[in-house]
Amino acid sequence: MLQVEVLQLHLSQRADDHLNHTAALHCGPTENSTTSEDANVGVASVFAVALPAHPTLGIAAASVATMVAVSIGWYFLVAYMFTTEPMVRGYRQIGHWIDRLAGGILILLGVKLAMESK
Repeated sequence: MLQVEVLQLHLSQRADDHLNHTAALHCGPTENSTTSEDANVGVASVFAVALPAHPTLGIAAASVATMVAVSIGWYFLVAYMFTTEPMVRGYRQIGHWIDRLAGGILILLGVKLAMESK
């Protein structure tokens, strides 16, 4: 939720002028640093299952390079997409509903956890 709020704050600060790619590059690391569960954990778990038990140094290095490339590519894509005018307009129109839906889901998950712990 925090990364959505950071993005909303960034978009509202730049509402008067069109977001440029430099702004997207500044917003991306901010969003990444506020993410509670990093996407790299998911990518790393795929490699952990797919790699042999004792990979060679070359395979290990290629795995790390692939993880870095996938992460950088993903965050650049997301940052670029959220700087396009149609996405900015669309998010401004439905962003509050996305926040409410995400908040409702988190509340339901919290209630479920509370009920299971008894």
